Formats: sequence, structure tokens, C-alpha cells
Amino acid sequence: TGVAGIGKSRLVWELQKYVDGLTETFFWHQGRCPSYGDGVTFWALAEMVRGRARIADTDDADTVRVKLSACLEQYVTDAEERRWIEPRLGHLIGLDGPSGDRDELFAAWRRFFERVAEQGTTLLVFEDLQWADPGLLDFVESLLQWSRTSPVMVLTMARPELSDRRPMWGVGVRNSSTLHLDRLTDGDIETMVTGYVDGLPSSGLARLVSRAEGVPMYAVETVRMLAARGVLEQTGQSYRVVGTLGDELDIPETLHALVAARLDGLPEAERSLVQDASVAGHSFTLATVCAVSGRAVAELEPILRTLVRKEVLDQDVDPRSPERGQYRFVQSVIHEVAYSTLSKAARRSKHLACAQWYEGLDEGELASVVAEHYLEAYRSDPSAPDAEEVADRARLWLARAGERASSLGSPEQAYRYAVQALSLAATQADRAALNARAALAASSAGEARASWFHMISACDDYAALGDAVAEARLLSGIGRLDYTADESAEVAARLRDVEARLPEDNRAERVDALSALATDTAHAGLIDASLGYSERAIVLAQTVDGDDAVRAAAAARAFGLMLAGRHFEARLFLDAGVDMARHGGSPTEQGRALMYFGVSVMEDDPRAALDAMLECAALTGRAGVRPVQGLALANSSEGAVDLGEWDVADRTLAEMALLTRDESTDDDGATLTAAMLAAHRGDPVAALAALADLEARRGHTWDSVQMRTWFLRVRAVCLFLAGDSGAAAETALTSIALDSAGGNAPTSLWIAVQAASALHDVAKIRAALDGTATLRGHWTALIRGTASAVVACLDLSDSAGPAIVETLDAWSAADLPLDHASATLCALYVLPAADVPAGHVERARTYLSDLRATSLLRLYDAASA
Repeated sequence: TGVAGIGKSRLVWELQKYVDGLTETFFWHQGRCPSYGDGVTFWALAEMVRGRARIADTDDADTVRVKLSACLEQYVTDAEERRWIEPRLGHLIGLDGPSGDRDELFAAWRRFFERVAEQGTTLLVFEDLQWADPGLLDFVESLLQWSRTSPVMVLTMARPELSDRRPMWGVGVRNSSTLHLDRLTDGDIETMVTGYVDGLPSSGLARLVSRAEGVPMYAVETVRMLAARGVLEQTGQSYRVVGTLGDELDIPETLHALVAARLDGLPEAERSLVQDASVAGHSFTLATVCAVSGRAVAELEPILRTLVRKEVLDQDVDPRSPERGQYRFVQSVIHEVAYSTLSKAARRSKHLACAQWYEGLDEGELASVVAEHYLEAYRSDPSAPDAEEVADRARLWLARAGERASSLGSPEQAYRYAVQALSLAATQADRAALNARAALAASSAGEARASWFHMISACDDYAALGDAVAEARLLSGIGRLDYTADESAEVAARLRDVEARLPEDNRAERVDALSALATDTAHAGLIDASLGYSERAIVLAQTVDGDDAVRAAAAARAFGLMLAGRHFEARLFLDAGVDMARHGGSPTEQGRALMYFGVSVMEDDPRAALDAMLECAALTGRAGVRPVQGLALANSSEGAVDLGEWDVADRTLAEMALLTRDESTDDDGATLTAAMLAAHRGDPVAALAALADLEARRGHTWDSVQMRTWFLRVRAVCLFLAGDSGAAAETALTSIALDSAGGNAPTSLWIAVQAASALHDVAKIRAALDGTATLRGHWTALIRGTASAVVACLDLSDSAGPAIVETLDAWSAADLPLDHASATLCALYVLPAADVPAGHVERARTYLSDLRATSLLRLYDAASA
């Protein structure tokens, strides 16, 4: 970071030359953030991809596709991964492709650079980051977070005002440093000037050094101005005084004033062209500046060459650059000063010319550029005769820019465009549509209050206009973010009202409305109402073409059924969701469907649950969707511990270590699983200490019931393995009381039964059974059977012996050896050792010895004694 002219670009230039001189191969990527409005969505990143693929700005779509495919074949060896990355990378550079899923887009872009980095250290240099769009800043942060095991160096250059937008930029990121370029000392400036200018009088040199105030560009621009006046003459790499130069240098006091004076000294044709170019942007093509100025190529080319020679402009001649042949300002300060010298009338006409030129190119990725030019033209003179027409064009292109930002996973940028367009709305219909856009974008960006305000405004306008279809689409499609109970109730009331007003032939909108109602009422605890809405939705969805309606209705139905404790039915709908995702979904959609399936099937078939989680982790890992992969690995490692697949647990924990993020649930999952493993392997004391530390660090932030019950059930396991069955039973019962039908209820039930068996506490066993009465499934039935057999033993029932034998045989038949060993331990707690079938005891002990389950073997010894 550093002020304008302090030397950021020079520092990067020096780095590039240094890297170029090393024997190792480096992959250099450089992109700039143009200063249009709030930034052009992911422009700098797209420049880097174009540069790597040798794609020029002038290439047509077919050529772009061919070059992109060739680039991917070179760097991405796996064909399936290539097929996944290509459309998402293509969408970034303006081709049609899948859109909207931010996680998957970011993952594909990250994966591309990770694959490049496998062939050599990869550098990504972002210029002028103070003008970056919010999505690009988020992407850079995600790259630092998720790709840190790859040899990738990210270098960003920005003015200090970046800290106004991102105060914590670069703070707390591993392997990062922030370098603020301070102003040079007067001695450094003097050394710099005298090093390449001979003959400056001492008093004039002192004046220059004083006014430079440590900014090297001031000194450079002063030398350029004196050379333009004929006072200095270049000889080789240095200058010497050849003209009359008084003791007092006549130079302006500030850098901006100095640049303005230098531009004023240019001939009229050159100065006018610089002003025209300033409207076109920091970099521009010859065709663009011809369109802005209205002058012919033959007239402008010699002037541009002169401006390059005078170091006002530069020309990109790098054969690897997507902007090869384009002109650009040597410094962004020159661009800014040149633009500031234009009158409002001149700005308006030139912005209109520029907008119409870019509009004629018909390139979607330029939508925000076109919008900004129309917007600036309108702002220059809102009272002009054609101001309304200009505002209409600006509004149209802002909407297109918002659509592209949303499709690239930058909802914050989409929201800003919608708000800008909203300020130009001329009719109630315009306001309704733009408020709807703003509401959806704000919702995706996590801005709950803004989303609520725009949603209510849009719904009120739609209702006044009688547009029930648009109102239903908005209410169904918007996320529910931190709504109060009253707000949630209002949304539900509006949904019920608009669903009743929908025309009969709008079945897709009705399905979405009913599905949203089903989900909302389920969250509110109105399970019967939720199931009623989802029943209507699932019936109607089957009359709608495509899978989207059915998928939405099935997801809502499964959610309500899960909360109702009807897990078997929920599993049927989740099965269908997995099937639909496999046939038509992306790897991310398939992974998420498998995640939900794995959670739902846990109480019935823990092996199927583990397989689903492992497949989910593999799919999302291959796709590079790291957050979902991390959660799948956490669930996989937990399930593997419970099944005695401890080698799988070790492997998934190792994979999780590569994905560890600060302040994340994924970290907590790894801690919980590692604690269980440590407790099983003979060190429950250390496991309980790790859990205590985790609770101290995270407990106050655990507003998730699932997270709290997960923690409690793991603590119960560790307490039991430490020999504290009383605390284990109480902890497990607390977990059940918090969520008796949730994903952690079956495992909490099992450890409660084991601990209560050790205590001979029938009341606790019955409390655990009563608390989980809604749970169904084969695995849960085996746990219940074990509990019933234990109770029969403790009640001295005549059926106790046969019940125990039947239970142990059932666990053996289910091929669940760790559960069989736990059930055998329960039998040893409540029966004389001689009454427990010796074959089961021997089988369990052999298995536990092979597994090195030290703590359970210790409990076996105690129970047998």
C-alpha cells in the first residue's frame, strides 16, 4: 500500500525482473482493477486467465474457446476436472457458462491456478486494488485461505483508501505480510534526481526536493516537464541541463498541480487527445479513442506515438498480454488529472460517445463499463433534453451489470448496481423490479436489513400493480436471513396471500411458494402446517416440466419430515434428491444431496451414512468446493470412529488438516473426532482436556443445536471411556433433551445406554428410550434391543438371558464389530461373566485388541472382574 506515485508499480517491476533472472520457472499473472464506478466484476482476474491462455481482447468467441481448451489441456491433466473447470473459467472471461453458485465458481477458479502452480511457483499480481469490486476482494481472501498448500504468491497493490473498504485486509492471514511504502527521505529524493540529471543548480534542486515531499513520482514528473520545455536534454540513460534554468525552479507545489501543468504545456492536439483518452479509461484501444474523439486513425496514430515518446502514455507490447497493442497512461495520476480538466459538457458528450462505442461491441462483461459511461453522462447534466433517455440506457445496463455480477457470485456488487439503477427509476413498475433485484442481491450478500427493506418495498409495488407472479417469485426466492419472529410471520402471511392470488396456470411459481411456506413453517416449529404445504407442493410439482420444482418440493418435504421424526420417509425424498442430482446436478449439488442423505440415514445404516459422506467429500474435493468438503470430511471421520474404521478416520483427519480454517465449524469437527480417537486409544484424560479447551474457545458462539448436541455426545463418549459413567449418562441425556430427533440423537442414545448399563440405572435407560421414541431405523432398533435386554437383566426377568444372546447375535449379523463389542460390554455389566456367551466375549476382545482400543479393553477387564 502507498499513496499515488510512491513507487508501488516500480516495486512490482523490480520483482518481475528479479524473478525473470532466476533459474526456476515462474508463472506470472498480472491484472489491474479499472476505476469504473464500484469496479468491474472480477476484471483483474479475467485478465490473468486471458493472459495465461494467450487470449487477446480482439479474439472472437470461437477463438477464445479453442485457446481456453488448449490452456486447460496443458495445465489440468484430469479430463473430468477439466470438464468441470472449463465452463466456469469461460464464464469468467465472458463466455456462456454455469452461474450463480459462488462457492463452485470460486473453487473452479482457484483450482485452475492450483494446477498451474503444480508446474511452477505461480504469482498473481493485482494492481489498483482500491478500485476492485467486492467479489474480487472476497476471491483473493478465499485463495489465501483455501490454496495455501500450493506454491502461489499473491501480490496486491493499493492506495491507503482500500482500508476504508476492508480495514482488516491481509490481517490474520497465514504466510502474509503488509508492506506500506513510506515517503522517501529528502536525501533519497536528492540522490535519485542527481543520479540521472546533471547540472541542476543547488537551490533549484533543494526546491524540488522540498516540494516532492518524499513522493518519487513528483521528481520524475518534474524532470519530464523540464525536458518537454527544452531545459533538459536526454543523453543515454540520463539528462543534462542545456537551457536557461534560474536558481528557483518554477514548479507547482503538489503532484496533481505538477501533472496538470505538464499537460497544459502539451500542444492542443496532444492535450485534447489525452483528455479524450482519460474518458476511455486507464487503458484503451486506438478504436475506442477514435470513437470518443470523432477523429480518424490516421490522424491519431502519430499523436499517440508522440505521447508515448513523451512518457504520458505507454503501449503494451508484451506478446503474453491480453491487452497487447493497447495504450495506457504511464501513471494513474496522469489519467485522473487529465479527466479532471474536462468541463461537464465535454464529459457528457465524450461519455455518451464512449458508452455507445462499448455498447456496439455487445460484450456482456463490459456491461458495467457501458453503464458507468451512461451514468456519468447523465450526472454531468441531469436537465439535458435527452436526460431521460440517457437515464433509461444507464438503468438498462446497470441491470445487465447486476445480472453478470450475480452470475459470477458477487452479490455485493449486484446490490450496488441495483441501488444505482433504483435512483433512476421512472415508474412504479421500474421501482418494483429494481427493489426485487436489490432484495435478492442483498439477501445473497448476507445483508438482512437491506434485503428486508427492498423486499417489502417491491412486494408493496407488485401488489399495487396486481403482479402476483413477480411477487411470488420474490418471496419464494429470497433467503431468510436473521428475520425476527414477527418478520418471519409477515413473510409467511404474504406468501399465503400471494399463493391464493396466483393464476391457475402458474404452477411452477405455486410450487415454489408452497415449498417456501413449508420450510418457513417448519423452522417456526409448525410441523403439521409444514407437512401440509409440502404435500401440496410435491403433488403439484409433478405437473411441472423439469426437475427444479420437484427438487425444491422434495427438499422442503424432507426437512419437515426430519423435524417430525419421520426419518424413514425423509430418507425416501432425500434418496430422490440424490438421484436427481446425479443425473443433472453439478458436483456441488451432488455433494450436498449426499450430505443430507448421509445425515438422514445415520439412524438406520451407519455404513451407508459413512459411504455417502466419503463420496460427498470426494466429489466436492475434486470440484474444489472446500467448505462442503470440510464438513463432509468432519462427518466422515466421526462416522469412521463410531464404526471402528479408525484408519479411515486418521486419513480423513489428515485431509481435514489441509483444509483447516480459523474460526470454523470444520476445525471443531476435527477436534471432536480427534478427541474420540484419543479417548478410545487410551488417553481419555487428554481427550476431555481438549474438549474443555474447545468449549472455552467456542461454547459461547454455539447457537447451533446440532453443534451443541454433537459436542455433548462426544464428551459423553470420552467420559464413559474415562470410567465416569455417571457424568457420561447425564451428558448424553442432556444431548437427547436438546434435540431428540436430530442427527446426534441416535449416537447419544447409544452412549446413554452403555453408561447407564455400567451404573445399573434402569431409570436413565428408560429416559433415553423415551426421549428418542420417534427415532426409527435398523441400527437404532438394535440399540433399543440392547437397552431392553439390559433392563430385563436388571429387572431379574426370566427372559434376560435369551434376550442378551439374541441382541449379541443381531449385532454380529449386522457386521458392526465395534457396536457388537459395546453391546457385549453392556452384557458384562449386568450379568455374571459366566452367563455372557463366551464366543461373543472372545470375538469382542480379539477385535478390540486388533483395533488397539485400549480404553474399551480396560473397561472389559473391570466389568469382567
